[in-house]
Amino acid sequence: MPADNAIETRIRKGLFATTDPSASIILSPKRVDDLRALRRRDPRLEQYIRQVLNRAEACLSGDPLPEQWYGSGDYRHMLETSRDAVHRVTHLGLAWQLTGERRYSNRLAEVARAACAMESWWPRHFLDTAEMMTAMALALAWGGDGLDPSTRSRITEALVDKGLTQARAAYRDDWPHLQWPTETSNWNIICNTGVILASLACHRTHTDLAVELIAKARQTLVNGLKPFAPQGNYPEGTVYWAYATRYLALLGSALQTALGDDLDVLAMPGVRQTADYPRRMRSPTGHTVCFGDQIFEDTASHRGVSLLYFAQAFDDPRLAAAEHEHLQSHPHDASPLHVAWFTPYEPGATSGPLLDLLEGETPLAIMRTNWSDPNAAFMSVKGGRNRANHNNLDLGVIEYHALGERWVVDLGREDYRLPGYWEVEDPDHPGQPGRRFDWFRCSTAGHSLPTIDGRQQALDGEAALIPQAEQGGIVGCRVDLTGAYAGQAQRVDRAVTFDTASGRGEVCDTVVLSAPAEVVWCLVIEAEVQVLSQRRLTLSQNGKHITLDLDPPAGGELRIESAHRQEPEAPNHGVSLVQVRLCAEAGEWTLRSALTPSPPDVNQG
Repeated sequence: MPADNAIETRIRKGLFATTDPSASIILSPKRVDDLRALRRRDPRLEQYIRQVLNRAEACLSGDPLPEQWYGSGDYRHMLETSRDAVHRVTHLGLAWQLTGERRYSNRLAEVARAACAMESWWPRHFLDTAEMMTAMALALAWGGDGLDPSTRSRITEALVDKGLTQARAAYRDDWPHLQWPTETSNWNIICNTGVILASLACHRTHTDLAVELIAKARQTLVNGLKPFAPQGNYPEGTVYWAYATRYLALLGSALQTALGDDLDVLAMPGVRQTADYPRRMRSPTGHTVCFGDQIFEDTASHRGVSLLYFAQAFDDPRLAAAEHEHLQSHPHDASPLHVAWFTPYEPGATSGPLLDLLEGETPLAIMRTNWSDPNAAFMSVKGGRNRANHNNLDLGVIEYHALGERWVVDLGREDYRLPGYWEVEDPDHPGQPGRRFDWFRCSTAGHSLPTIDGRQQALDGEAALIPQAEQGGIVGCRVDLTGAYAGQAQRVDRAVTFDTASGRGEVCDTVVLSAPAEVVWCLVIEAEVQVLSQRRLTLSQNGKHITLDLDPPAGGELRIESAHRQEPEAPNHGVSLVQVRLCAEAGEWTLRSALTPSPPDVNQG
């Protein structure tokens, strides 16, 4: 894949336009001076710096960089070692830049030498290499004249031998198992970022190699950024959005500070819009829409340090509002990048459409009664394709939040170390689900969906979201799930409607069978369930209540089961499965369900 000569020309021009681009990666001398002055006037920045300096102090003792290995076989990795290196280098480097105290730069040199002494940075699992390249590039840049010439030389040599040489092989397809240059997952962004930072750091002694690899990284980065188009929606969800955009921000910031040219990365489709993605995904409860490998227990997945970078890059301080607000209540989450990209606080946007359609590989329809009321009702439904990275067999899954609580939930990820967790496709039966989906949280049965004869949704299933015209404040969309149940039913259709005034959410599922089958409709509920009748239930938690009304087909049997699982799976404490089971003959079968928040006076009484 030949690189773009025009891009190479721009890279060379930028590299030689400044005295030493490696000294300006993200933290230029001017930026450091500005931060020193601003901390005296802005209490938020002072608070963030104090947190970073406290953690830098903790990095001064113990082993400089303990080597940590996890997993086995194809999933053996040292990623935690690389991430620990990033943590130590950025804290020590920023502390050195802001204070000029040699104890920080001396310890930074020890960390770097420990990383350079490792036999390899494990390119087989290239995320490990990419994050270590990021750490060592920042060690050179932020360590500056605090590093002796011998240490600088060792870091440069390691970056070339253990990082850039391996990356070049991946770009040339010399190692077929390294597919990240052509992938559209977070790997592409993170690996290309590591390559660009390492190239910028080494350009003085390896100019041609640096230019070649920056150009290759920029060329293949297009693949990693494709999922952001057209609206900034990210198919892997907010957790991996935060990871991918943190590295995208490192990449953009490094290019701009070192070259004075971001090589048009920020102008790529969906990048500007993705700065608003976490806000659009956020529920009034503080959680975000949870699907695939998101973290069910996490209340902070709507955030990311990249929001501060986007606020700076797009000259819109409001984009950083959610991150600043999170740090006010969770000050220990402040990181060196919060300082490096600091922009003063301004309140963020508090409005938007009550039916928000997020287009893209994993489309979502998000409905709410209000954007600013913490007790507002909120409902989501997911489409897309089951093979999307970090996704489960869950097309059509819904969530419902109201009164400041989650009621109908998606349980998110399981433990990544479970046997077969990364086996998406059965190696002996191509096109069939792999062992990943045997685990409850990943299975169709572990979601608020129908199952037919206990089978999973189709691995190659896809489902489009079709918005419905608003009528009297009622919004919604239809999901054609026929492809998701290929080989199980003639047609499966889900219609979701939501009253933007009352917060009442309704789901109507239609299943058309060509042969008899057992159909199980399920809602995954995080609440105490009280059965009033076969058609009405009350859901309660924290003194709040909602009503669940069911309109099952004739012969449907209501069952309440626990979602509890034994080790090694997550226990799912306090989660129930509200099911309607039907031994159905061939024909059309429909189940309707409705969730209605109880009035405030009922909650208080």
